[in-house]
Amino acid sequence: MKKQTIFLLSSIFFALDLVVKQVIRLFLTHSLPLIPHFLSLTYTENRGAAWGIFDQYPILLIGIAIFFLWFLLHNIKQEAKIKKITGLAYALILGGLLGNLFDRLFFGYVIDYIQVFLGNYAFPIFNLADTFLVVGIILWIIEIIRGEKHEL
Repeated sequence: MKKQTIFLLSSIFFALDLVVKQVIRLFLTHSLPLIPHFLSLTYTENRGAAWGIFDQYPILLIGIAIFFLWFLLHNIKQEAKIKKITGLAYALILGGLLGNLFDRLFFGYVIDYIQVFLGNYAFPIFNLADTFLVVGIILWIIEIIRGEKHEL
């Protein structure tokens, strides 16, 4: 995949995340069940990371995000040829990192809104950027493992 395509896709993912978060922030006034007892839209402001951890260390979270942003951009720059799946993984991770970093820098918190219930358990509320990050990291790990198997 061309590097320009990775940056275009990551820009699209970032923009999509920003738009959805702003619509949620401006118009979601109460929890909105989408699939009863399974999926709701619930606005919340997360000052921490996953599950609200490190909420007392916003500068640390910003620093970690910037480090991983640099790390990812460095990897993209160093790779001569990037496979499509790896490029998609990079784009998803970049888009997710930028989405949550933008929130932290401009609002002081990350806008979360997707709430999933598994039986009686309410999974911590998350957002589209988080989804991009998780899917991107899973794809990246799969590609690393596949690459290592081919090298044996």
